[in-house]
Formats: sequence, structure tokens, C-alpha cells
Amino acid sequence: MTDKTDTTHDSIFLGQRSPIPRIRLHAPERQNVARTWDNDLYREHKGIWRLQGSAGSGVSSLILDTVAKRIEQGCDPASIIVIGTTQAAVASLRWGLAQRLSDSQFASTNTIVRSVHSLAFAMLRINMAEHTQEELRLIPGAQQDAVMRELLAGHAAAGAPGWPEQMREAVGMLGFARQLRDFLLRSAERGVGPEDLEELGARFHRPMWTSAGAFMREYEQTMELGGNRSLSASELISAALAYSATDYGFRTVIVDDAQNLDPQAARLIDRLLHYADFGIIAGNPQHSIFHFRGAHTQFLEHYPVDHELYLSDSYRQPNKEVHILDSENKQWELAADTFRRKHLLEAVRWRDMALIVRSSTMVDAARRTLLAAGVPVHTDPGDIILAEQPIVAALLRILRSLSQPLSARELEDLALGPLGGADPATMRRLLRGLRLLEIRRGGTRRAIEVLQIIISAQPEHQNEKAELYEQAHSVLTQRELDILDRISKVFIAAAQAYRSKANIEEALWAVWSTSGLAEHLLAVSLRGGTAGAQADRDLDAVMALFDAASDWVRRRPGASIHSFLVHIDEQELPTGVRDRRVLRPDAVQILTAHSVGAQEWDIVFIAGVQENTWPDMAITGSLFGQEELIDYLDSGIEPGTPVSQISARVAEEKRLFELAISRATTLVQISAVDDPEGDIPLEPSRFIYDIPGAEYYDSHDKAATTTGEQHAGADSGTSDASHTTKSTESTNYFRFFLLSSLVSELRRAVSDEENPPQLREQAARQLAKLAETGVPGADPDSWWGIQEPSESEPITVRSLSPSAVEKAMECPLRVSLDNKKLSADASNAFAMHKGTLAHAYAEAITNGMPEEKARALVNEAFVDLAELPSWRKDTAIEEWENILAKLRSWLAGRTGKTELLGVEVSADVRISDSLRLRGRIDRLDKTEDGVCIVDIKTSKTAISVKDAEDNKQLLTYQLMLSRSQLEEQDGEIHIRSIPMRGTGNNSDDANDTARVGIDVDEAMLVYPATTSKGVTVRSQTRRTRETLDELAAELIYVAQELRGPTIIARKNKQCDLCDYKSICPVQPEGKTVLS
Repeated sequence: MTDKTDTTHDSIFLGQRSPIPRIRLHAPERQNVARTWDNDLYREHKGIWRLQGSAGSGVSSLILDTVAKRIEQGCDPASIIVIGTTQAAVASLRWGLAQRLSDSQFASTNTIVRSVHSLAFAMLRINMAEHTQEELRLIPGAQQDAVMRELLAGHAAAGAPGWPEQMREAVGMLGFARQLRDFLLRSAERGVGPEDLEELGARFHRPMWTSAGAFMREYEQTMELGGNRSLSASELISAALAYSATDYGFRTVIVDDAQNLDPQAARLIDRLLHYADFGIIAGNPQHSIFHFRGAHTQFLEHYPVDHELYLSDSYRQPNKEVHILDSENKQWELAADTFRRKHLLEAVRWRDMALIVRSSTMVDAARRTLLAAGVPVHTDPGDIILAEQPIVAALLRILRSLSQPLSARELEDLALGPLGGADPATMRRLLRGLRLLEIRRGGTRRAIEVLQIIISAQPEHQNEKAELYEQAHSVLTQRELDILDRISKVFIAAAQAYRSKANIEEALWAVWSTSGLAEHLLAVSLRGGTAGAQADRDLDAVMALFDAASDWVRRRPGASIHSFLVHIDEQELPTGVRDRRVLRPDAVQILTAHSVGAQEWDIVFIAGVQENTWPDMAITGSLFGQEELIDYLDSGIEPGTPVSQISARVAEEKRLFELAISRATTLVQISAVDDPEGDIPLEPSRFIYDIPGAEYYDSHDKAATTTGEQHAGADSGTSDASHTTKSTESTNYFRFFLLSSLVSELRRAVSDEENPPQLREQAARQLAKLAETGVPGADPDSWWGIQEPSESEPITVRSLSPSAVEKAMECPLRVSLDNKKLSADASNAFAMHKGTLAHAYAEAITNGMPEEKARALVNEAFVDLAELPSWRKDTAIEEWENILAKLRSWLAGRTGKTELLGVEVSADVRISDSLRLRGRIDRLDKTEDGVCIVDIKTSKTAISVKDAEDNKQLLTYQLMLSRSQLEEQDGEIHIRSIPMRGTGNNSDDANDTARVGIDVDEAMLVYPATTSKGVTVRSQTRRTRETLDELAAELIYVAQELRGPTIIARKNKQCDLCDYKSICPVQPEGKTVLS
């Protein structure tokens, strides 16, 4: 439990380090859950037993009570081995045994409860110690996957000559690597080696098997180069069986969930049972769900035993509810609402509830929704991919900076991540301040470049860094300075470790200990709740990273830090975290259906029970014919024999569904979506209509629910008339049991003028009470849309840019917000940089710079600014080179046909006393009939010929030239207003004087980035003076619209691409926010 807090620590998170709670440790309440059983197995402890039972009948409890009784009677614990088939089952068995023996005094030289793979590893080490000095190492799945993908990448680069011709294009793909790994794992589990696969491939004309056998040999040879014997979990059992049978001293051998054993694991346990005087083979054939891994019920059902016992009475009798919803989001909302109500109203602990999904792809969506609703969640720490965890990515980014400079995007991510602790608004203020600082110093560097100097640990930057940091106090607040200070300290710690030749584990510790995140995450974790659950996840990820670093140092003592970073980046499978938890965290557990065995919760919510998802009829390993191999090895069915797997697959999926239902003791809720008209049509699974005793709630039918028997009867035409229909509230709307949800509902009730006055008054009274207690959002003073405008003065708009004219005419609000925007998003920023580089290239070669030099300079800048993933970078550079080549060719074609007047020509033209047009024209050429305006566009799609004639940017350029003259200054051409000849009485008259401007021949848009072979050109013909005067008058009106103080929003064809839809008053989303 937590006590008063210590607030002496400095800031670390959003400006303040979380105070560390003082902890008082209490001895746990000892609950001896052991019970006595009235059966011969519990009483006699003799012979080999087959123990079966339905879900919740107490099979595992009887096993644990029997083991506890034997230990209490004086049996040597070292002679007892209890075997589980999954890590979750092993953890549950260990905890249950610890509870039963909490008052006992005993010691054991061996681990009593092990997984079958842990047992095989221990047996193999004993045998290897007797026969060889070779060291054994277990290779994680993520590392094995990375090694295989690296080997396959080499095959693909060489043209994949060892693979069938029709498969060679797929060899380098991720899906191919995954299927190959699964195929080899299933082969290794059955003791099938490279030669066996090659022989089977040749015998049954399966070239993929032959190639897989050759690849397995290459993989094994590669792993042997490490000096140790490195085996995956799937290879352990076959390796252990390669040694002759040995007595390991186990006289009591018990295996739980034996229906999940594959044939090789069954052989291993058979060896142990041969020496045992008491054994139990326990399980439930109806829970056999791992056929895709080779599991079979043969060992459980047919192993010769002395006695058999079946437990038929189940102690789990939960209420069952099935909810048919009309959208996917509703099921997550229903789950969140259920968990919160059970926790807050019925005092059900978070840890006693679980959400089960069919596929791991659904876990993230469920996790985000539950956390947003205030439900703490816990996911299996062994399922994380290290490089994808934000806190791990931040630590690795610091270490990566030791060998290569970080990009602008990486620096921003670092500041916004857990190490910097900046929020987006603070980050914008920081960059704005650094840019201002650079301008005051007379420099031209970008803000992110200045940031890189200030946080740098490189010796050559230290003098400038100290000077910049001192000057930064004049432009940054203490909040922004703290961010710089934290990041700088971490970079310095990493650099010092690197210069002292520290290994990866030492360097990682230097960064982690300097960051201060350990104390912060500890404090947040101890407080619990949703933030505590996220802190737990972050700490799990950091522990996994340190585990990986420790293993790396032990295996490769002289390896560089860079090699470890590459090793982590290459892993695309879960790392397999060592879960050090003794107790389950107080959070709702989210897990897949295959992970729920040997566990139970009070409340279980099963989400997403859809047809084509549950049952999942996808064939496992179809590329390699994996099921054919398993059928041949396990059942002797020769490849090519027609065998229908559909009924067996549906039956296994049904068993998986029933296993998930059986995990609840009090309530199980099942949700499915019925939305046949959606973008992706969804319909409930066939399984949900066959659940005995379930009540069905259909959001499409607001009136009634039925029981499971009614649904089953209705489908078969034998409905039982004795079942009655019950009225129920529709599940179309969920009132979250969340304070913010309550405030939102009360605000809607108050604001809706169609509600009865009594309802609105009551809602107002409740809001007033909440506001008095300081509940966020309850006070009307904080509501958007009902307050007076914060500013009533017009905005100063003295000039317009030709490039913004069309947007301003379409929607003044969008242009006004763009002008206030501090920075463009990444994609828009890159597009702008790309256009700038194309213009710079055209200007350089036009002004006489050697083409090779100009191309080299813009190419270097393009690569620096691209920040693209490695798989996209080569293609992007090739496309960019093509743009430059087409642009160069088009410019060369202009030589001799036109006379160049100038490039990047600046223009400043008066339209009226209140408005000027300012901008730059990419290129001006003189033709026989006047001046040609050229504007270069780097978008991949050119506008139509018709749209070019109406293009407002080109029209504005024509207007500017019609009111100006060319002036030469310092060797450059400028466009300036013509002095007035007459006197106009109206200063805002667009046609106040008679002017003689520059004759325009045509204006054109040049597109070098289209897919055509040459440059695409769209031309605009010369406009009359009358047309341009009309445009001038329209621009004066546009400028008035931009000045406000009320700015107009208009619907237009660009609305779907607008960044401000969520706050736009003419969009449904914006109306909701502003009303």
C-alpha cells in the first residue's frame, strides 16, 4: 500500500517528476485453498492414473491438492515433477501449489512445476554435461526469425536458385519467411532433420520440402558458427530424445492439459513415467485446440494406465449474455462499460476480469479503448516487439546517435517521447524559440539544427553549445529549458560510456540511470489505474531490453553497440519477455483465446465473435503443405491423399470458443457485430446461436432478448413456446460509467432546446454540483462555442500571395488557420521541400551552374530531407532523379525559342491602398508576343486543360504583370508597381488609374513529376484588361474576408483533405465541437 509522498525529486514528466510514494510492505494473507477429495486418486497415490473432467470440475485443483498432500506426508519434493503445456498454465500451477504449501516447511533441490520445454532443456543439459563439454543455449523465437530472414535475404539477392522457380520472387518476403519458420518448427518438433525433409520431398514430389530441408541444413550450420549449441524451443524435445532413456529420479510424474501434447512431447513424458511409481495424465479432450502445432489427444486418451477417474460436476456456472451490436466500436464500449460497472458497483477487482479475442490483431484496438475509458489493462509482456515500444525506441535512438547523426524527425520524436517529455504545444514553442534565437544571431539554420547543437555531446560542438544554451534563456521558458537539459544529459551519458569503451549493457544502463525514468515509472506504476498499467508495460519493455543486452554481451563479449542495435531492429516477432511477476497486476487482462488455458476470472468478455473470424478457416502453412507433412508424420496419410480438413477445423474452432466461455465463474459476455451493409460486411459467428442458457441482446431489436435454447430452437424450427420474451434497453447507446461521460451527457441535455424544461433544469443543477467540486468540463465557462470571441479586432492583411489566392477564395477560414499554423505536418513539409529543391535546381542551371554540381547539391539535400523507410528510399531517389532529368530536358528545349528574363523573380505590386500582391515567379521568358510566365509544380498529377484556363494562381500572376513594370537591381530582375498616372478618388478602387503594364503572351504550369515520358505542360491564354480588373476587385473582397474579425468557412472540393475538419463550423465534426 502507499503512504504519504516524497516530493523532493526534481521535474521529469511534463515538467515535474512524479513524487515517489513511500511503501509499507505487509505480509500477504495466507490462504490455504487445499481441500480434501473423496476418491482413490487423492487417497492412495499409487499407479498411473488418467484424470479427465469438464471445464471447472477441479482437475487442476485435484492435481495440486494431491501434490501438496504428498509433500506434507514427507515425500521428497525433488522426486516430484508437475508438467504444464503452456507458460500460463505453469504460472497458474506454481501459484496454486505455493498457496497450498504456504504453511509448510520444505525445501527442494529441483523446480517442481515446469513446462514441457523447460523439462526438456534441463534433461538435455544433464545429458550434454555427461557426454560433451558443449554449452547449450535456447534461442528466442524473435532471434531465430531474424536469422532466417537474413539468410533468405541472401537467397533472394542471389536469385533464389535453391527454390522452385515459381516461388523465387516470394523468397525475400516476410510472409514466406514466417511460413518457412513454422514449417521447420513443426518438423523439428517431430525430430525431422534436413536429410529427412529432402528425402520426403523427393519421394512425394514436393520440391518445397526439398528446398526447406536444404535451408534447414544451412540454418543449422549458421547457428553452429556461434560456438554454442543454439536450439529453439521446438528443437529441445527432439534433442533430448536423441539421448538414451535415463532415470532422472522423478517418482511422481504429473502432466496437466495433456491434450495439448504433440507426439514427441508424449514420448518424453512416457520415458519419465517408466520410472515413476505414481503418475497422473490429466486433461480434457474437449479443450484440444493446438492441432496446428501438432497437438493430439492420443496420449491423453489411449496411454495405458492402471486407473481412470472422471470429474463431471463443474464449479463454474456463469451467467451468459450475447450482445449483437451494429458497429465494431460498440463492442469495445460495451466491454469498457461492463468492466467499470463491475469494479465500481460490485467491487470486482480489475485483475478478476478479462477480455478475450480470437486474434492478436484485435488486442491493440481493445487496449486503446479500455485505457481511454479509464480501465487499466494488462497484456502478456512476452508478446511485445521490442523495437516497437516507444520507451525502447527512445533509448535505442540515443545509442544510435553514437555512430550516426539523428534525423530531424528522430530528434522531434526524442523530445516528444518519454525522455524529453514534451507535448506538441511545448515542442512548437521550443522550436519557435530556437528559430528566433538563430535569427537574432544572424544565422539561417533551421530550429531543429539548432536543437541538435544544444543537445550534442560531441566535443567540437561544446563551445557553441554553451553559448547557445546561455542565450536560450532569453527566448525559452523554464519548461523548454528543462527539456533541453534532460535530453542533453542523456546524450552526454551515452557519449561518456562510448568513449570509455563500455559494452552495450553498460552503455544502456548509463542512459537509463541518467534519464530518471525509473523513479517516475515506479511511482506511476505503484499508483495503479490506467497510467499505472502503461507504466507497467514500459517497465516490462525496458526489462526485456536489458535482458536482450545481457544475453548479447554474454554471447558476444567484444561485439559493438551498433551490432546490438541492428540485432534488435531486425526482430519482427515478440521477444518473449521473462515475466518476473509473482502476482498478476491489478488490471483487466487482454489475451487471445489460445492463451486462456488453465486460467479463470470472475468476469469474462469475449469480443469479435464474427463469421470468418471465429471460426477461422485459414489453412496453416499452405505454401509449404504443412498440414500434409503433419498428417503423414502423425497419422501416416500420404501427401496427395484427398483429406477434408474442414469439419475437423470447425470442430477445433468450436472447442476453442467453448474453452473461452468456460473461463468465467460469474458472468461471460459475448459480443458480435451484425452489419451486412458496412464497408466490410460483418455477421455474427454461427457459434453464438448454440450457447445453452445464454440471453441474447440485439441492438437492431430494441424490444427483446431470447435465451440460447430459443435461438437454437428457432434455427431448427423447434422453438420452445415455454420461453418468454423479456423487454430490455437497447444497446445502441452506452452510458459509460465514467465521470467525463456523465458530464458530456448532462451538457447535451442542457444544450438541447428540444428537451423538456424540467429535464434541462435538472441537468443544469447536476452540472452546477459537479462544477462546485471542480470536475473538469462541468463549468459552462470552459465550454467551447458559447463564450464570446477572445478577439474582436480585425486581422491585419495587407498583402496576398498568388499561391494562396485560390484557397482563400474557396475557404477564407482554411487560409487564415494555415497562416497561424506553426509548422506543417511531415508529408506536407516534405512536399514543400521537394518543390523548393526543384526550383533551386532550375534556377541554378539557368544561371550557369554546372549541371552535375547542381544535381549533386539538390540530391544531397533531398536525401537529408526525405526521411523515408529504407525500402522506399531507393525508389524515391530514382523518381527524384527522373524529375530532374525531365526538368533539365525541358529547360534545354526552351533555349533559342525564348529569351530568359529571370528566374525566381520577386514581385511586389499594388492593387489598391489596402492590398498588395507579393510573391515570386519561377521563371519569366520573353517571346515574340510578350512575356511567358512559368510556374513549376512537383505534384504527380497535372490539372486538366480546362482547370488550367481558370487557374487562379496564373490569373493572379497575369494581373500582377498587367499593373507593373520590370526593374533591374543588382543584376536581378524585379517586378514593381507602375507609378500612377492619374488620381483616383477611391483608394480601394481596383481600377483607379490608367496603367500600361507588361504584355503577357501566356502563363503555364510545368509538371516534371507526372508519369508521362516528358514534362506535362498546362497553359493559360492571355486575359483581357477587363477580366483582370474583375479579378482585382474580387481579391480586394477576399482580403476583406480574411481580415475578419468574423471569418467565413465554405464547403469546397478540398474539404476532405482539410486539416481543420474537426473544428470547422460547416462540417458535422466541427459543429459538434463548437456547439
